[in-house]
Amino acid sequence: METYTAGQLCAAAQLSGITTYLADGKCHKTDTAKSYRATRSADNSAVIKTYTDAVCATGEVVTTVSAADGTSNACATDTKVYGAGTTPLYLTSTMNYDTNANTCTSGVPSLVSTTVANVDTTCSTTSVCTGSAAPYTGTKCSSASSYLTDMATAFSSSPYVIVQKYNAGKSCAAAELSGVTTYLADGKCHKTDTAKSYRAARRADGSATV
Repeated sequence: METYTAGQLCAAAQLSGITTYLADGKCHKTDTAKSYRATRSADNSAVIKTYTDAVCATGEVVTTVSAADGTSNACATDTKVYGAGTTPLYLTSTMNYDTNANTCTSGVPSLVSTTVANVDTTCSTTSVCTGSAAPYTGTKCSSASSYLTDMATAFSSSPYVIVQKYNAGKSCAAAELSGVTTYLADGKCHKTDTAKSYRAARRADGSATV
């Protein structure tokens, strides 16, 4: 965010300062009594919130950058805004395994149930299995930007089907993701809890059945 001397139409010689924010949506402390959150969308719009405490709780001041200004980098209220990237959604995944041989940290999972986490939620990847019988479960943390790569790594050469759910009426906009379920598509019956199970299959043409 470039700021310019007031009333000078953002003339280059009138540049007064530049502040660059990490737009990951998280609270960042800037000194003992100041903090901020910044987000950036795929359309180049952005929101910057500054606070008068170190934990993003009080004295909120919101600066909103429109998609038009974020794209054109136009001078608006003695300010120009530039940036890159998109603020990710943070995800918490419960990984089901048919065996606890790998302590639920590696091997091919039978099911991955993923929820969108609050940006301030602390997600911890587990190193041991939960449960005394199949399905054994573990927890992994990721973001929407890395999820597809994470699943490709987890399932390796095994077939799988990813089903993404979005908030109703939002045309599957990326920011409206509500949850993801990834199935091992080997055609076998997989138990998901004491009273539920599934079969999934994926074909060479990309079609699938769950």
